[in-house]
Amino acid sequence: MIVLKGNLEHIYLASILQLLCNDKKSGMLRVWNAEDEVRIFLDHGTIVYSMGSQKATRLGYLLRSEGLIPQDQLWHCLQMARERKEALGKILIEQGLITEEKLEELNSWKVEQTLYSLFLWKEGDFEFLDKELDLEGHILTQVDTMEVILEASRRADEMSVIREELPNDTLILTLTDKAHTHQETFDDDTRSIITLIDGNKSIKDIINYSKCDSFTVFKILGHLTESGLVVKTRKQVEKNSEAPAIHFTTIVQVYYDAMTTVCDKIGEKAADLSADIYVQCLEELEPRQQQILSDFSLMFTAEKNMQEMEEKMAAFKNPSEGCLFLISTFDDLLLNLLSSHKTLVGEKENREILQEVENKLSVLHYLRKDSSCGIEIISSEANPTYK
Repeated sequence: MIVLKGNLEHIYLASILQLLCNDKKSGMLRVWNAEDEVRIFLDHGTIVYSMGSQKATRLGYLLRSEGLIPQDQLWHCLQMARERKEALGKILIEQGLITEEKLEELNSWKVEQTLYSLFLWKEGDFEFLDKELDLEGHILTQVDTMEVILEASRRADEMSVIREELPNDTLILTLTDKAHTHQETFDDDTRSIITLIDGNKSIKDIINYSKCDSFTVFKILGHLTESGLVVKTRKQVEKNSEAPAIHFTTIVQVYYDAMTTVCDKIGEKAADLSADIYVQCLEELEPRQQQILSDFSLMFTAEKNMQEMEEKMAAFKNPSEGCLFLISTFDDLLLNLLSSHKTLVGEKENREILQEVENKLSVLHYLRKDSSCGIEIISSEANPTYK
């Protein structure tokens, strides 16, 4: 049951975590805003697991981006995890692709980074579900809550200073001539960020392309700006012919066509199960994703779906953010459908349907730079359940 809920504008996240840990609570703390959702799992007052809707916080994305596991093997393990409804980490250990110690290390880092990012949120809602968790099969960690709170608070204070110079992530930066003469003095992270500053990418783009977390990127960019190695060129990303504005109805139409194609292929192999497979794939999405697609149905026409989804899209304060979230949600659903299709027909035919799907989605290529239904590992973790 929900025993604690509220808004981050009225109570500090640090106070919430301290209360839950001091009272040795077990359950899930859910925190969300218009763009993101994070779940923190506690076992008798100890933070042991976390999940975020942003793909950078997911285990599969972390493993792939760090090059720790070959992509084809990671894809295979993800399929097994979905079929067996088990955590990806457990499958990876069973297959001998990673040690339990390394996975615990990655999970600890992931939990800490997720918590650090939460402390930078300016607004959001939260609720705590007070229930015993079934954590069997999940690779857990034990985070020192006070250490995390102190470090997160330090970062928040430092970020407030950086924000005076770089107030938002839509700023576009350019290197000065001075920067090219200081290349030898940069550390690896700074050099990796420097290569992304081209006078076209916004700070948000740099964060998405970089392997560093958002705080580290802002910190490096703040130092470079203060040192005169980087200057602001524009205050907002300008719309151009490569990235025109797009309405959510176009997104609905494109993904409706793509998913219809996949479901038709599934129907050819398992006509009686096609509808059940779609519903199951929908249920595997995160709650916010299920909510935005709750009125979407392949039984409707594309035009009917557009009408049904208009109210949900209007709820987003920023239409662009809403469109990007819709694309991410549809991509996750497509990945689930393609995974089911693969189990029915095998790798070769699945690659063929994947190519057909990607061709249909090509009209949105500039909005899907960081997403791909088949090649990128978008979702990779099973939720801990309640006993």
